[in-house]
Amino acid sequence: LGVISLFFIWEIAKHHNNKKRSKLPPPPPAIPGLPVLGNMLQLKEMKPFKTFAKWAEEYGPIYSIRTGANRMVVLNSATVAKEALVTRHSSISAKKLSNAVTILTAGKIIAMSDYNEFYKNAKRNLLNSILGANVQKRYRFLRDDMIDGIYEQLLAHSRDAHTSEKAVDFRAIFQTELFRLAMKQDLGEAVESLYVEEFGKTLSIDEIYKILVVDPVKGSAAVDWREFFPYLKWIPNRAFTERLQQLVYKRRIVMEEIIRQQKQHLAAGSVTKSYLQHLLFEADFALSDEELMILVWESLVEADTTAVAAEWAMYELSKHPQIQ
Repeated sequence: LGVISLFFIWEIAKHHNNKKRSKLPPPPPAIPGLPVLGNMLQLKEMKPFKTFAKWAEEYGPIYSIRTGANRMVVLNSATVAKEALVTRHSSISAKKLSNAVTILTAGKIIAMSDYNEFYKNAKRNLLNSILGANVQKRYRFLRDDMIDGIYEQLLAHSRDAHTSEKAVDFRAIFQTELFRLAMKQDLGEAVESLYVEEFGKTLSIDEIYKILVVDPVKGSAAVDWREFFPYLKWIPNRAFTERLQQLVYKRRIVMEEIIRQQKQHLAAGSVTKSYLQHLLFEADFALSDEELMILVWESLVEADTTAVAAEWAMYELSKHPQIQ
């Protein structure tokens, strides 16, 4: 009787699961790959968007890929991306971060945070301090200064006999001015140089940009092979970990010195209102020193995202002179 009862329970459970499964939409098409490795060898580029776009032409705007033991769904159109990120945001709000991003962000940045209280509080204060419509109007003059700076650099390039016939490196121009804008919004002023005792030297704005933006962005793309084979995660990957920890150390030292100096300037009343000032004195939730540092750094590092977008916009404009 016991065996018969178990059999009936098993059949009922199987029927229930099949019925439940039948209500789900069909899975997206899977890109053919290799056993064990999946599609890893097909994704050799640092930014494989070209490969994704090519696959979308054959498999449609939604498909899945496999990297080792991990399966991911790729969205390749603005429509489906908007549906996932806006309409169905709650269903994807728990984000699985790569090991590199986890080390670099400590899980404390808004863009990579789960939809929890920290995310809601941090996002609200970011909007209230620098991204809200009213704040953007108030600080329009900062963006005007940035535009003037970009214009002056482009003009200097065209007037210089050594460079006037060469292609313009828009990214180099944009990233410098965008970083200055980010610092003015986040810190109240552009830090053109910074003495760091631990390094024993004064950093230029370009060196600050490299430590705070360029190196972490590159580091976030670092691959830890253990992510593809979770059953081997117990094996240490010392080279990967040490490399990322070195980036984190340099960023922390520079950010701590910047925040220390800006606190002094705020106390002396020598800088304007900023994101840092808001988080220190007006934020409506408690922040640890690490959270404060990470949130300010996140806003600074976004200068790279904007620079890439501007670079692509200029590239597209250059290909279509009729709309310039």
